[in-house]
Amino acid sequence: MFNGIGSKNYGDGPFSLTATTDSGLPVTYEIISGPATISDSILTITGAGSVTVQATQEGNENYESTSVEQTFVVNKASQVVTFTPINSKTYGDTPFTMHATVSSGLTVTFEVFLALPLLLIRQ
Repeated sequence: MFNGIGSKNYGDGPFSLTATTDSGLPVTYEIISGPATISDSILTITGAGSVTVQATQEGNENYESTSVEQTFVVNKASQVVTFTPINSKTYGDTPFTMHATVSSGLTVTFEVFLALPLLLIRQ
């Protein structure tokens, strides 16, 4: 029996995998695909995406070998952008620097959207 893994989030800590067999023989684990690594029975997430893990029991003179796979999803981590407010500006003011940070440590980019005045037409 290979215990269910359930969905995870990028940034979640390493966790133990658990599988048992009727034979009581040891079980080994392998990443078949996806952003993760395994050391013994400890799985470490290395990115977002779909991960497939295989649990294998090699068998012996009395038991056949067997394996089972599980696939689970690693969701993208959330992040928070903190944007320093901009004071009112007037056309012709000198250029200024904008400041923002993001909890993920990724690069922040800025984009300016032009706001046009509304034109009201009466009939």
